[in-house]
Amino acid sequence: MRILVMRNHVAHCLWVVCPDVVGDAAGTLALFESWREEIAAAAVPRAFVGQDGAEDLEIPWQEFDCWFIGGTTRWKLSQASVDLAREAKRQGKLVHCGRVNSMKRLRWALRIDCDSCDGSSYSRFYHRRFQRLDMSLERHLRFLQAQEHVEKTQRLLFPMKGAEP
Repeated sequence: MRILVMRNHVAHCLWVVCPDVVGDAAGTLALFESWREEIAAAAVPRAFVGQDGAEDLEIPWQEFDCWFIGGTTRWKLSQASVDLAREAKRQGKLVHCGRVNSMKRLRWALRIDCDSCDGSSYSRFYHRRFQRLDMSLERHLRFLQAQEHVEKTQRLLFPMKGAEP
């Protein structure tokens, strides 16, 4: 009952990720089954990690609150992964993407409508990376917000023929 020790922190959690097996959807599903009740007993929302091959499994959508995009980089960026993220949104789930360590990946996560993301370059190497302002997550997010504003303004000022603003 290790998770129960964390009850003091539950109020601050959006969700708790169930253990997973990187690159192995079937193995991850098996771990999810074994941890589901323990995490539920802690009364915290659960995240299920999508892994390579998840598109071929019966996803227990009603058993979790957040779809966590994991897996190998190849799978994470695949159409199958994007389709599952869209299905998660359709089902009313939060969508989180792990290993977002570059501006390119951050733009991708925004484009597929992720609610949140993480990356070790923002936490593990804080002391090294944040000496360079271009690695700051806050700066990345401000840049993306400004870019969205510019693109929206451009669409309004210069609409393409036949396109709606």
